[in-house]
Amino acid sequence: MTYIELAGESLVRFSTLFISTSVNSPIRRIMPGKRWIEEDLDRLKEDYSKGGASLAQERLPHRTIASICGQARKMGISAPPRKFKDLTGQVFNGNLVLRTFRENGVTRCECECYCGKIFIARATRLKSGHTKSCGCLQKQGAHERFFQDLTGQRFGRLVVIELDRIENWITYWRCLCDCGNYKVVRAANLKNGYTKSCGCYRIESGKRLAKENHLYGKCGKDSSHWKGEACKSRLQKRIYKSSKYAEYRKKCFKRDNYTCQYSGEIGKRLNMHHIKPFVQIWKENSISTYEEAMACEELWDLDNVITLAERYHMAGKENDPNSFHNLYDNHNCTKEDFFNWFLAIQPIRNSKE
Repeated sequence: MTYIELAGESLVRFSTLFISTSVNSPIRRIMPGKRWIEEDLDRLKEDYSKGGASLAQERLPHRTIASICGQARKMGISAPPRKFKDLTGQVFNGNLVLRTFRENGVTRCECECYCGKIFIARATRLKSGHTKSCGCLQKQGAHERFFQDLTGQRFGRLVVIELDRIENWITYWRCLCDCGNYKVVRAANLKNGYTKSCGCYRIESGKRLAKENHLYGKCGKDSSHWKGEACKSRLQKRIYKSSKYAEYRKKCFKRDNYTCQYSGEIGKRLNMHHIKPFVQIWKENSISTYEEAMACEELWDLDNVITLAERYHMAGKENDPNSFHNLYDNHNCTKEDFFNWFLAIQPIRNSKE
């Protein structure tokens, strides 16, 4: 007999032995078949409906829990509902159970941790000991592992004097600044250099930078932003934003047909120019209140205003060198200056004509 014939005969004998063996035979346990036989299905149906997958596996040890649950799902067999056990009043690892409830088929417990915090945990994890606190034990362990005594150390201008408190497992140290003030700082802010003083360093650096930029100690006429005695006040800005001033501008534009009276441009960026400066009227009439400004007739005289394109009024983005306020100061100009400017420079509209 050839080798191939011998191999074929052995395979036939092994397959016959495998099929003829009983369910509880050693060969059946070592080499389980993929298909379920009727005897296993009957046991599964009987045991799974009574005690779930754990009871079914006791009588079907050659089957895994996953295989049993999967086959039961295909057959439409459901496990019996778990008995609800009220754990209210019991203590697990120092955690007092306040109430027990079911949520999405899972038994949960509302507990009071020994630190005083209320938290919710699974009942199985409480009983098994996997959940021992609200999380404070983990924070406490981390704090104990990484705690570092900073007493006597210097961080910038601060010298650590003593431990102030530990709040939510965050360490706060009481420090003495070189200027003599005390400050309580988090340990993390000391280590990473975020806090270097009680606040005096920021004040000193701000004054130093201001002094370098020629701003410190200079106010009024000495300030680089001084625009004369007729500088805009908050009251004047309030008038510019009033509804009466907006209506005043609208009347001026409508009278001039939305046309620049200098260049003849229509509908472009327009502005209302005071022939007699607004600030000069303000000063001559000694206006000091909002009501006085609203009642001043000269301030709202339409004959004193004229429509100009923005490029000829304030230059703006175009930065036209011939704009009025580019040639004359914005606050110290006069009525005569405007007429000299208006007549001296040949208007663009005349050149076009």
